[in-house]
Amino acid sequence: MRAVRTLKGLRARLEAVIPSKEAQNTLLFATWNLRDFDRADRRGYGPRLDEMLFYIAEVLSKFDFVAVQEVHQLNEWLEIMEILGSDYGYICSESEDEILGGSGQRMMFLFDRRKVQFVNSAGEIALPNTLGLSEAAEHGARDLLSKGKQFSRPPYAAHFFTQGLRFSTCTAHFNYGAEIGDKLRQRMQEMKQVIGYFSQRADRALKEKSAMILLGDFNIVYPGHQVIQLLEDEGFVVPEVLKTRSNYRQNKFYDQIAFKTDPAVIAYREEGKEPNAGVVKLFEMILTEADAEAYMPDAAETPNGARKSDPALCSYYRDWKTYQLSDHCPVWARVEINTAKTYFEDLEDQLRQE
Repeated sequence: MRAVRTLKGLRARLEAVIPSKEAQNTLLFATWNLRDFDRADRRGYGPRLDEMLFYIAEVLSKFDFVAVQEVHQLNEWLEIMEILGSDYGYICSESEDEILGGSGQRMMFLFDRRKVQFVNSAGEIALPNTLGLSEAAEHGARDLLSKGKQFSRPPYAAHFFTQGLRFSTCTAHFNYGAEIGDKLRQRMQEMKQVIGYFSQRADRALKEKSAMILLGDFNIVYPGHQVIQLLEDEGFVVPEVLKTRSNYRQNKFYDQIAFKTDPAVIAYREEGKEPNAGVVKLFEMILTEADAEAYMPDAAETPNGARKSDPALCSYYRDWKTYQLSDHCPVWARVEINTAKTYFEDLEDQLRQE
């Protein structure tokens, strides 16, 4: 009964803040870091409750296309796919190699087949040896990009098709680090390489009337951070409304979506009758402070929650729930697609060649 009631309330609240995806000339993109999703070692926070998979699936179903980070094993994900049904498809990367500093995470794209089709082209991004990430990053050296070391979390790229138009996507989960120092410099150099690389690919795609979308957990420290400047310097559009806090505690600017497109083909518009981008604050919808009492018994059954007194358990609930949903909020943006213009321009080109 609790799950049914919560799911109905969540659906209504999501519909109030996310536009409908029924319009044929729009696409709703989203990115969501699902904290430690189906990770074998749950850090003492216990397994996800079954009902959480239904809530996660409900959120995902509101979008045409979602980049998902921090998926480990695929058992729980396959349960979500069963909930979503046959209209949805996904592709994912191999799990990260611990030898390269990864923790077994996968990158993933989920898409609604009714509007988006995968064109059987995807892969992880590997840098040339001359641009590989150096072991020097771990020893405080200033030159963090040199031979030998690849991304611990390789960015994942793929190509899709919608309504006569091809588009390319790349999702990334960049190295987490401090606001200053070597870890920040490593993250910045990782991002500079990826952004520059995909800027070049986006320029080629523009000539083919295609588009490039970057989305993922960029671990951005603050809104004026160099990462956003890097994106904008390379010609990517970053929605103003997304230059905001995207984590549960609303104190970090981690997640981002950026476009490099021909506005005559795919356009993001800052203004409209409805919002065209936003951050979904899930913990204002479910697992709220008012819900704490109902979930206390579940939190108390976890290794970290055992033997905690009521005041301590109440504080623990705030951490526990981020392992049930996530410590990141879903971030989304809507674009308009002018497939008619693309179709007629292609037709004209064909006629000229004849």
